[in-house]
Amino acid sequence: MSEKMLVTQALDERDLLVKKISDKIDKASFVDTIKPNEDKVYSKRIGKDEYAKEAESAYQQIVDLIERFQKIDAAIVASNAETEITTSYGKFTVAGAISLRSRLRGLGTYDGEADFEGILKSKMQDEYEIEFLL
Repeated sequence: MSEKMLVTQALDERDLLVKKISDKIDKASFVDTIKPNEDKVYSKRIGKDEYAKEAESAYQQIVDLIERFQKIDAAIVASNAETEITTSYGKFTVAGAISLRSRLRGLGTYDGEADFEGILKSKMQDEYEIEFLL
């Protein structure tokens, strides 16, 4: 993507594009019928050639919006992979911090199984309670 924008602007535009793409898909019409003795398609009551042009135009607009979404999404991912931040756990890229946050919240591929810190804390607390509180 050759234009420059802030990550916050890119995130906002990406969210807007999701809505625009969904709306365009919902409003588009790609299939209609026509009777052999008629000149106009059944639903829209316009000529077959005009209907075909509308369908092709709608399709192209949707494809263009999807392409823009993909470019913006890739730029956000690239930015998150390069930008470093400091957290209470240390220095991470934004992508690394997002991954850590998800892992600590028990989200993602491993559900809660990858919350090593939480599991370790629970084990230590359980052993402490068993050993000293009973």
